[in-house]
Amino acid sequence: MYNELMLSQPPAQPEAESAEHEHTSQDIPPPEAEDATAIPSQPLGEEDSTVRPSCPAPEISGEKDDGQQNPPEEGEEARVCVKFNKQEHTYTLEQAVPLVEMGLKWESFRPQHEKLRYMALSRGKSVSQLIDLVQEDYHEKLYTRLLDECSGNEVAANRLLETQKEEMQRRYEQACAREQKRQEQQDLRAGLEERLADDFLLLAREIPDRFAGFDDVPSVVVDSAIKENLSLLDAYLRYELHEKKKAAAAQITQAQASARSAGSLGGERNTPEIDLNSFEQAFHTALR
Repeated sequence: MYNELMLSQPPAQPEAESAEHEHTSQDIPPPEAEDATAIPSQPLGEEDSTVRPSCPAPEISGEKDDGQQNPPEEGEEARVCVKFNKQEHTYTLEQAVPLVEMGLKWESFRPQHEKLRYMALSRGKSVSQLIDLVQEDYHEKLYTRLLDECSGNEVAANRLLETQKEEMQRRYEQACAREQKRQEQQDLRAGLEERLADDFLLLAREIPDRFAGFDDVPSVVVDSAIKENLSLLDAYLRYELHEKKKAAAAQITQAQASARSAGSLGGERNTPEIDLNSFEQAFHTALR
């Protein structure tokens, strides 16, 4: 009888598991409920080109047992290991500098690229396909306008279209050249400002209690440091030496002027040479 009662009771644990499974399935939304308009972190059909270190950066030859990096041996150049398109590449620090600059430029362009990706994905295309589509549409509208201006003459319209394309390419290259020149000048200015800032710290340390700020440095010293590619300390020492020489020369000139003035007031006597000349002139006059 007891066994029949036990067999007639349904097992309790499967119901608990079923309830738990049902509760869990309600917490996790199905894939269809996710936002379909969310922009993925990488464009469709494009490789992950994010430059990131796949090994300790910079990569130093040799590692300690505790996992810490060893400093590079004397004469050995430090290297940086990065991963690009699922391949590892190793660069020297000099080679890595332009890559870092390109990465920073990419970071500044990333918001615009995300907008392009959003527009492309909403049309079921990649960014490169969207750009080609926009360019083709522009050329098609330009050709239609030229065709109307040429009264339906396709040969003349195509010729004008090619001329327009060459002109656009020329203006694009000129704009790129101007932008590159502007960037180079900006980099030179930034490097110069950084160098002058470091030079000022050295100048203030070597000659203390003289410069409260950079504005206290004479402008002629700054100009000399820039034009002659000198440090501020070297330019200032040259400036100081020049000022001392000029002050000494002014003192000598003033002393000479004071001496001449004192001699004239004291009735300076003629020198023997002057007396002899006077005697000779008088003698020749008497002989006439």
